[in-house]
Amino acid sequence: KLWIKGAADDMADTDTAMFVSGSVHAELTGAQFKAFNAAIIAHVQASFAAQSAVMTDIESGSVTTTAEIDAANWP
Repeated sequence: KLWIKGAADDMADTDTAMFVSGSVHAELTGAQFKAFNAAIIAHVQASFAAQSAVMTDIESGSVTTTAEIDAANWP
């Protein structure tokens, strides 16, 4: 995540750099790194919001099983 953020912050939109994840190798532009970074941030924040909602429901007693946790609106 930090590498992607660094690339997003430091690259001009038309600059390119290699991105490697597992067996995927791709040359991305600065604009693509910026979009990728924004998507990661949005996903993490949505995950925190879902976790907070589930924890509130557990504390109130309205969620009592693992199946109910799994059925929550996770991103």
